[in-house]
Amino acid sequence: MKYLGIDYGTKRIGLAIGDDMTKLALPLTTLTSQSEKDALAAITRIIMEEHIGKAVVGKPTTKEGKFRSITKHAETFCKKLYLHAGIQVVFFDERLTSKAADALIRERSQQGAGRDELAAMVILQNYLDWQLNTGV
Repeated sequence: MKYLGIDYGTKRIGLAIGDDMTKLALPLTTLTSQSEKDALAAITRIIMEEHIGKAVVGKPTTKEGKFRSITKHAETFCKKLYLHAGIQVVFFDERLTSKAADALIRERSQQGAGRDELAAMVILQNYLDWQLNTGV
């Protein structure tokens, strides 16, 4: 199965792709300055073109695991994506993924990959690792 990792934001949405075979996530793209309707259409197009079976959306929380102001927006986006694209959508912990993305940018000089798509990659890689470790 192929997966789409999503780092949801109201201004930018980072996307990453991964699969069951390699258990690796790779940065894909960042959507910017679009209405939610346009973002859903663009993501659905990617889902269809790439034959994605599941979307993994980062759940924005504080370090302590408490909801942030954007958490409700991300939950609503997950529901709309499920209805729009017709695939399973998983809401997965994204604590510290932006910091991990910043570290990747500094340490590995990821050329061409922006912070949001790297954050999506970290979210998806964490999910794939979690699946591998738990057998889910």
